[in-house]
Amino acid sequence: MSYLNQPRLTFSGRFQADPSTVNNDPRHFDNATFTSRFQEFSSQQSLNGWWNPTGTGIFRFAGCTIQQAIGKGGVDPADGAVGFVVGNSPDRPSGKLVDIDPDWQLASQLYGLSVSLRDPRTGDLVLVADFDPTPFRDLWFVRGGQKGDSGASAMWQSQLSNLRWRLAGVTSPVLHALAEASSNSGRLSIRITTFGYQTHVTAADFTYGTVVGAIGPVLSDEPASFVSGRRFMPTSAFQPAALPPNMCVAANMMTCFSGKVIDGALVVDVSNALPIGSDGKLAPLGDLRFALLHDPDANEGAVLAEDQVTVLGALDASDASLTVASGIQTLTLPAAAQDLITKRPLALVQFGGGVPAGHALVMMRETAHGRDVRSDALSFRLDPNASEQNHRDVPLWATRYGLPLADAPLAFQQLAPVPDDGDAPPDPAVGTTPTAAIPIMNSPMGALAIHPQVVRTDAAGRATVRFQGPPTFGRPRRYIDGQLYAVAYNFADEGPIIQQTFDQISVLLFSTFKASENPTWEEVQPIWKQYANLYPIMSKGLFDFSIQEVADANAHILHFVLNKPVTDPDHMPVTRDLSAGKRAALLRYLERVMDRATVHDPKLVARFQGRCPFSGVAPSSPPKEVENQPIFNRVRSR
Repeated sequence: MSYLNQPRLTFSGRFQADPSTVNNDPRHFDNATFTSRFQEFSSQQSLNGWWNPTGTGIFRFAGCTIQQAIGKGGVDPADGAVGFVVGNSPDRPSGKLVDIDPDWQLASQLYGLSVSLRDPRTGDLVLVADFDPTPFRDLWFVRGGQKGDSGASAMWQSQLSNLRWRLAGVTSPVLHALAEASSNSGRLSIRITTFGYQTHVTAADFTYGTVVGAIGPVLSDEPASFVSGRRFMPTSAFQPAALPPNMCVAANMMTCFSGKVIDGALVVDVSNALPIGSDGKLAPLGDLRFALLHDPDANEGAVLAEDQVTVLGALDASDASLTVASGIQTLTLPAAAQDLITKRPLALVQFGGGVPAGHALVMMRETAHGRDVRSDALSFRLDPNASEQNHRDVPLWATRYGLPLADAPLAFQQLAPVPDDGDAPPDPAVGTTPTAAIPIMNSPMGALAIHPQVVRTDAAGRATVRFQGPPTFGRPRRYIDGQLYAVAYNFADEGPIIQQTFDQISVLLFSTFKASENPTWEEVQPIWKQYANLYPIMSKGLFDFSIQEVADANAHILHFVLNKPVTDPDHMPVTRDLSAGKRAALLRYLERVMDRATVHDPKLVARFQGRCPFSGVAPSSPPKEVENQPIFNRVRSR
């Protein structure tokens, strides 16, 4: 099961993502050519540190509320959970938004994010849970008629773990059903979709955007990070020229989405797929309906007689379908579809709007032959400095028309070396472009091993391959640690299927790093310096740890955050791109400093703890009367 199943809660509201953009340009990693200008906001003459150089890295919910509660009987508007606040941790800093590498910023992960539910009438927390780190998927860039990050739309699907319930006195059958559904696994499924992001620094809602989400049950026969079922995939990024102009007002575009047949109904999630107009509302799409195609080879642009399709129901493209139902639609299968649903492709077809009477135009359909394959580990790091972190077993799931596809051969191919020109653009003005050499990705070939290169799925449609790093690895990108490898995967027979543009496995393979048993300042300073350059909110806003006297004076704080688990919101560095070898060297250096001097400034510790607000818009301290109360009684209003 996943968030598409019942019981289910949907929510919507705002989110804040506040990444530091200094590290968006890989050339900024070069200490030798770095200038202070790279920590300034972009201007008409120079990109400098891009659009948010002072970012904190935080990700958090703001003003989100439960919109729908769906149980066995369907939507229950009277369920007590409707109107509950979806928020952040009541006692930890905000979660962090992290790219795996500056050369791959298209699968950003969430670390240290907590999700909470609170009754606004009493202020009581009813659930606090941890969001398992996962990268977003199905990223596209022109939603809402915008370009770049302002037009970006993507979805995270993950699981909530470490569930802490307090349902006494809560009159919500759906919440109680979710608690019961999670009693064995200790987990819930969650999906959040984000769009409408504001990147203009002068705007009142700078770094804020819109979020819609859903929470449902988890079962062991489902992947954690995507829906394994029916995959709707455009033939190309833009629809064929044969489509009527009303297909999509915003860039004539609609992107991929997934669904699943559950208890005699097709349940689809179009939260990330439907076009949004420049007014921020869903664009009108005409009379689009979900249907089964009797001809499995009928492709987009095909005009079919009405008796060649079995209509399941209309696509709901209303604003409420997105903000209230979170883009999730349920269509009961008619009797005529029962025998065909596992044998024929699903499609979106259009009636009217220039389509001949008695006919349907295929607008988008399932992948070829109804086949789909996806990896449940889209991006990760390997580290030769720690043998237990130098391999990763990657699970894959294959289906045909929504059913497990057994004995399907899956192949993997490392992409060819290429310079990262896309993340290293020239400045508008002459003479201001960073001078560091643009790094080459995917080189050297062969350093990353994949076992086996071709694997067959089992009876459940699953397969596992191992990604293995070498025992030692050099510095092919010189000033950036390690190398970014991109690996494509697909079916090895019957021809590959079309996949989403960024659906590839991305691996950061760290460089080997060895320092002396008692590292000197000269050995660790280049590491501190690079992070001070790339994360000015710390080096300028708190203290500059690239200066030995400052780093030594704050050794306790630095040791505290460096020693935190990678999933902790306090973990340093925020970017999570420090190898085990470098981390060990920094910790050994700090421990030597701490052995010599045990005095530290408690005021600085307080400043550090308050640097990232817990939730909402502005930082503040909890009232004294609740500061020391148990977690479920502590509510920090914003």
